Amino acid sequence: MAKIQILNPNDKPTGKWRLINELRACLVSNDYHTLLMAVAFAKTGPLLRLKVEIEQWLAKDKKIFSIFGVNHRNTSKQALEFALNAFTEARVLFHSDDFTYHPKMYLFVGKQNCAFFIGSHNLTVGGTETNWESGTVLRLSLPEDNGMLAEALKAWESLWPCSAKLDETLIQEYSKFGKLSDETEPRRRLAATQHAGGSDAPTAAGPPRLILKIKPPSPLPKGLFTAKP
Repeated sequence: MAKIQILNPNDKPTGKWRLINELRACLVSNDYHTLLMAVAFAKTGPLLRLKVEIEQWLAKDKKIFSIFGVNHRNTSKQALEFALNAFTEARVLFHSDDFTYHPKMYLFVGKQNCAFFIGSHNLTVGGTETNWESGTVLRLSLPEDNGMLAEALKAWESLWPCSAKLDETLIQEYSKFGKLSDETEPRRRLAATQHAGGSDAPTAAGPPRLILKIKPPSPLPKGLFTAKP
């Protein structure tokens, strides 16, 4: 019988529940053999944090298929390169800047169990760890929930013919026309966040902020870089 969990937006920034932990648990589980992702924006932050688990997953001949968006420069060149080099197949969906590709779906499929994370969570550090996000987790038992799995697969597969298979040339084209961000460039910060002392108190530099104890994102794996990134 399907189990449905409604996610509390406050649970992610406070660290009570984080998508990255769920993705890691599914990647190391023997319950699943295929991961299907449809994500609007992607950065390497979550991918590098899950790099070991992704490599172990693929070493077992399991599959990862992704469909990423490139609207508004919110996906990085490095994230697309990671997906191209690591995943079973990576694709990109882009129509124009007037129409934004905006889904966030992570579907783990197995012989007897499936886990479907759907909501507002992009494949970024904020989306998987620290942002306020809403969504639903759907856990299916097969064959009892075959009908619901078929609906989930239909939703994801509907994007496939609209997308283009990713390759080095396509990454270069998107970079050339300014559709991708570059994670090697210094990150621009809003002036409103640069007030003295980094206090969360209201200042003339920006609007007042809510006071909430935020749990920092998880650290990157040690030894990932040979030099300072």
